[in-house]
Amino acid sequence: MFPFDSGSARALRPMLVALLSLMLTLGALAEPRAEAKDLTVSPATSTLDPEPAEASEPATQVKNSTSDGSERLVVAPETAPDPEPESPETDTTDTEIESTEAEPEKAEAEEAEGEKKKRFIVVSGWSEHLNIPRHETHAFLGGLGYRQELHRGKNYIMAVEALFFSDSSKDLAIASAATWQYRTKIVDVGVSAGLMYHNDFREALGFPVGPVVAPFVQRDIGPAGIRVLYLPRVKKTAEQVILHLLFEI
Repeated sequence: MFPFDSGSARALRPMLVALLSLMLTLGALAEPRAEAKDLTVSPATSTLDPEPAEASEPATQVKNSTSDGSERLVVAPETAPDPEPESPETDTTDTEIESTEAEPEKAEAEEAEGEKKKRFIVVSGWSEHLNIPRHETHAFLGGLGYRQELHRGKNYIMAVEALFFSDSSKDLAIASAATWQYRTKIVDVGVSAGLMYHNDFREALGFPVGPVVAPFVQRDIGPAGIRVLYLPRVKKTAEQVILHLLFEI
């Protein structure tokens, strides 16, 4: 299409060689830049998630003077506050054991002291003479009396009482005594000690008043009680067993 002679071809050959060399040189220079561009990772397009930084202790900036008079900031880590000293635990084992052992004794003492003292009307009734024939005596010793407890504990009862009754000769008799009785689950066992005004003492001692010590057994049934008292013989006095009924008031 384009007429070239051999002279023109020879003249263009050095120019083509020079152009080709320039293109090769530019191509070699462009390849390292492309490789460097490929190796650069954009922060926005990076798929590698950075490792989370460990939480560090809060730091405090402290001004520190240098030898030349200038000041510089020194970051000092804040120190954690000292833990509060733990209060020593009190060993309460021994105290609990002592209180546990003392509880039954305390309960018994409170029960004994807390029992209400009782008062009774005493009714004197039937009697049996042991040393005198029945036809010579009067078996019914009717009378009334009063009994006041001074102490009612778990194991024993203390009381005082006075009684007016008709003796075996149908004469007036008076008895005043203090009683002590030991309590059991079946019957109470006790003793009564005091003075008695009785005609038998006039004949036996020459004086109508004499000492009396009489053991007895007693059974309480709710607000009432039954007592059997043994009155021993004093010289010429009668030996007898007397039944008393007690009614709480």
